[in-house]
Amino acid sequence: LVGEWFAVKQRFKVEGEGRGVPAELWPFSPSDVMELPSTANGMMFKLRLEGGAMKDVPARDAIWARDADPAHPYGRGVGIAKTLANELDADEYAAQTTSALFYNRGVPDTVIVLPKAGPDAVERVKERLREDHGGHLKARVPFVTSAEGIDVKQISQSFADMDLVNLRNAEGNIIRQTWGIPPESLGDVTNSNRATITMADIMLARLVLVPRLESWQDTINTQLVPEYPDSRDVFVTYESPVPSDQDLEKEYTALAPWALSFDEIRERLGASAVGGDVGRKHLIP
Repeated sequence: LVGEWFAVKQRFKVEGEGRGVPAELWPFSPSDVMELPSTANGMMFKLRLEGGAMKDVPARDAIWARDADPAHPYGRGVGIAKTLANELDADEYAAQTTSALFYNRGVPDTVIVLPKAGPDAVERVKERLREDHGGHLKARVPFVTSAEGIDVKQISQSFADMDLVNLRNAEGNIIRQTWGIPPESLGDVTNSNRATITMADIMLARLVLVPRLESWQDTINTQLVPEYPDSRDVFVTYESPVPSDQDLEKEYTALAPWALSFDEIRERLGASAVGGDVGRKHLIP
């Protein structure tokens, strides 16, 4: 969210291995990283622990991954959430406003004015209102009185006046689109069909997940893998989350069915392999 993440390397001591190799990674919230390594602090990360205590961690014993801030390329990272600060705040305040309306924000919905009425008369009216209208079962019971000159002022603001529903929908769409997440991936199938639902998983994986996995892959291979023996022969990668396009595969299979073996075709159909010479055979025209 904020464009950076930190982790401290917990090392496993091995006799004759110097500092030892990392055995665990302890994540730290960016808000708990008070200082970055510099020549002034001896190349130390200054971390805030639970309870407020401070701890210095050498730069070599921590992982710091970030999305560079174009305005300050050598400083802290900056995330997409910062560009969406106004939209996120507007949506959060709209939600708080909705919640506060149920607590009436300390403002009464109605003001009843009794001209020239004394305190005793005002209390009697208040007591009668509580008796006749208190509780949800008496919500729409009319108030009838013979008192003269009563003036009623409605001061409540309705949801329709504030248009909160459309506001939250608009802000939600901007936030979702900025991250590139299809609406179907968040359960919004209002304008969806089978094709858009199928492509939603492909778009989410290809445009949102893969770039983040690539970033994690680069960070791990540059800041963690070199800590281990024979690291020149090690490269950490990920299993692609992009699902196959089954409709496209069926189309290709129909164009050249002889290109696949009998078992390969059965695998795409979700059936078990036959094996042997039969499974390896190819269908030909």
